[in-house]
Amino acid sequence: MSTRTCPAALELMRRAVDERSKGERASFDLLQVREGHKGDFVPWIWHIPCEEELPRVQRAAGFEFSPVQDCGRAVWESFASPLEVAMLRAFAQKSFEGHSDIPHRGAEVSLVLPLHQTCHSTKRTGIPAEVMDFAWSLLRRVEGAILEALMPSTPLELRGALLRRVQLPALTGHQQMMPSHDSFAAHADRATVAAYHYSAVLYLDEAGKDFEDGELLFMDRDGDLRLAPKSGQLVAFTSGLENLHRVVPPHGGPRYVLAMWFGTGPNGPIPCDELTSGFGAHVEKQRSTSEGQVTEIAIAMIIAMVFIIALAAELLRSLCTAARYYMQSQKAMVKVPICSHTSGMFGDHKQCA
Repeated sequence: MSTRTCPAALELMRRAVDERSKGERASFDLLQVREGHKGDFVPWIWHIPCEEELPRVQRAAGFEFSPVQDCGRAVWESFASPLEVAMLRAFAQKSFEGHSDIPHRGAEVSLVLPLHQTCHSTKRTGIPAEVMDFAWSLLRRVEGAILEALMPSTPLELRGALLRRVQLPALTGHQQMMPSHDSFAAHADRATVAAYHYSAVLYLDEAGKDFEDGELLFMDRDGDLRLAPKSGQLVAFTSGLENLHRVVPPHGGPRYVLAMWFGTGPNGPIPCDELTSGFGAHVEKQRSTSEGQVTEIAIAMIIAMVFIIALAAELLRSLCTAARYYMQSQKAMVKVPICSHTSGMFGDHKQCA
């Protein structure tokens, strides 16, 4: 059974997007909807009705049924420290700008963090161990925060994690693999990937400082709720149609995030090479490319060594042959006497040396 989705789920999402995109829509600041401020480290929590048709459609298509009992969304305004944010952002920036072959989809580029179950059996290549260990610790904290705030009925399992950058204008050239991809289209994560039940986004920069616009918009039935990214801020939400959302295109700078997806039940995690339909798994691609290059170099070195050994053997053979001919010619040489003739009163005289 595929761990992605089915056409009926995509059609259901399309209808929901059409319905909630009609006419002028009211727009509100998400954090102003609730009265009072709960503090930087205490989440804002909204409990909302679940959209139940999507799980039913996916179950009818053969997917395992993993219902989410309580739907909602939560925001932690200072979930990650400035040092944690700086470390992740610096690594993401170095990765995206340091590899000329990393593929782009429209305005976005992604890097898989191979931390979930199906990636643990692969080598941790291309990513420093300290980054992997830090990211794993951070993801476990996010998992705990979701469990506490949104109260899933069963334990969570990490289904995928990506470092992602969105920047306009979109890159052109050989790195652009899907120029028509719309990074800002409205969607629900569970509609596109059935195994996604809870979504989370950690922001690594700030709207109004690093870029303009770039808000996350929850497209509720009665209007849009905006969340302006803030460095270190975490937003988590159930992944169904109750949290249909999109991103407002950012301008004036790149928008960096750590995107995470969790699930419950037997659906299982998404394979590394499918996390972004083959375009985000740059680390694994780099590993395969590097291993291929190492193999080619090793073969070339072996061939060169064999050639050098054969050349040395031929040279040695030639020297030995030349030495043997020289010794034989020395033995065969006949000493030729040198004689002189003189004439005198007593006759001719011959003297040889």
